[in-house]
Amino acid sequence: MKIEPTTERLIVENYQSDQKSYLLYLMHVVTYKYSLNYVAGKKVLDYGCGSGYGTALIGDACLHITGVDISPEAIAHASSHFSAPNLSYLQIERTEVAPLPFPDSSFDVVLSFQVIEHVEDVSAYLREIDRVLAPGGSVIIATPDRSTRLFSFQKPWNMWHLREYSQDELNKTMTMFFSNVFIRQMGGRQEVLKIELDRTKQLKWIMLPFTLPFIPEIVRVNCLRLIKYLGYRLSRHSSNSIKPDVNETALRISDSEKFSVNLVAIANKTVSG
Repeated sequence: MKIEPTTERLIVENYQSDQKSYLLYLMHVVTYKYSLNYVAGKKVLDYGCGSGYGTALIGDACLHITGVDISPEAIAHASSHFSAPNLSYLQIERTEVAPLPFPDSSFDVVLSFQVIEHVEDVSAYLREIDRVLAPGGSVIIATPDRSTRLFSFQKPWNMWHLREYSQDELNKTMTMFFSNVFIRQMGGRQEVLKIELDRTKQLKWIMLPFTLPFIPEIVRVNCLRLIKYLGYRLSRHSSNSIKPDVNETALRISDSEKFSVNLVAIANKTVSG
């Protein structure tokens, strides 16, 4: 089965052709590698694993890792391209439709990267993560940092995103369900980050007429879908080769980045009593 190449469900081979796409790929890789200190020797759930490349990337460090996604095409791709004795994949329903198909306290760590911005019922989503976490377990959630992508009043210009979060908003949301919440930022070398910052700044302005707060959701989505389609058609005829020095060492995750492209929340399951 073929998966449509989008930044929402990343297929590695589709992100090797140009600099902007490759940087998005590196941002995913850096996030997964950041989790290695948390997943070593643990039972891990990758909640929203997409095409499975990230799940497999950290798989050797885990006792066992399970990747789940709502897309049957993504799970089929992951299962056929990435396999290991301690690695499994499973298609799931949306949180609004059904709970995760796992007993309580099934995992020591839950990872969920670039998912929360897609979720309609965020409380149900976080509640399920809390339920399947073992007491004292850790959750790591990564999501775009809206402070560098959007005006304060603006709806997301990404048609698949229902909501994007600032650092304070993500902290407030996570604190309702978990303890010891820390929100870190992804930044890096300014000349490399400029690729992503310029891309998002351009999109913020171009998409503004369709992402004002009073624009009906169906109008926003349809307009953004049309613009994305036209942009994809044009991009097939352009060339933007990858510079040799653009690699994962150009990015970092820390407590304070001058220019933040992603937020990474780390928290623990609240232990009662």
